[in-house]
Amino acid sequence: AEYEVPDGKPPGDEWQLNKYPELPPSLCLALSGGGLRSATFTLGVLKGLHAADLLKDVDVASSVSGGGYALSWYVAQKFLGHGKNGGKGVNDDRLFALDDIWQQHLRRNSEFFTVGHASLPLAIAVLPGIPLNLVANGLFGLHMNTSFLYNAYAQRLRQVYHSPPCESGNCPPGPDIDMVELAKFMRAAGSRANRPPLFIFNTTALIHESAGPQAGLLQNAVFEFTPFQYGSAALGRYLYQPEAGPDQPPRVQRSWSLHEIAAFSGAALDFNKQ
Repeated sequence: AEYEVPDGKPPGDEWQLNKYPELPPSLCLALSGGGLRSATFTLGVLKGLHAADLLKDVDVASSVSGGGYALSWYVAQKFLGHGKNGGKGVNDDRLFALDDIWQQHLRRNSEFFTVGHASLPLAIAVLPGIPLNLVANGLFGLHMNTSFLYNAYAQRLRQVYHSPPCESGNCPPGPDIDMVELAKFMRAAGSRANRPPLFIFNTTALIHESAGPQAGLLQNAVFEFTPFQYGSAALGRYLYQPEAGPDQPPRVQRSWSLHEIAAFSGAALDFNKQ
């Protein structure tokens, strides 16, 4: 089979990140899509929840598209700040302060993906990209990502939302934040003040099997990425880098970076991603 069965651990394992670990999640946050407008709105929501002293009580934050831009920013900054400030990480007071470097960085980059960012990838996408798509995906059905805009878009997400803030100008892209490393961070960070809530990035699974009558069920189209696994109720849930047991053959290693998953969820400039 293309996919391996996950480790079979009960969902209660993820409850260890809840405010009350012995109970199911009690406070969940849903962050909707809508591009840069929803990202800006979501940042305001996160800031407002923090000001009301409620953000620290959120057990699960689920997002899609632009809401995921902002959630991925919060996740990335908590990850990048881990171990700093005497082991306490980056304080949320600083993250959301309008006059501090984190919000100043986001303000400077409020024109997220301009003509200047898209011009060269767009030229490449139109010239060799269209015939390559017709041959690779139309003729051979390879499900290749032939959109050169995707790479520029994903890297811009990484530069704006997943980089440490700098004092002026465009910050260089931040480090490649791997989901396996994020899972280790979530388990090791300890106090909720040092980490984000359990996060979920939602996207859609555009596969041939979802084209039948059963595709009317939302669960057959939604595909989720959490810190610990990915998949859906319809397609199964799988570990990023599962370890083979003593009596099992080696498993294929699969992992993604945070900026790739944020781009999957946004899908604004990717017409072929499967």
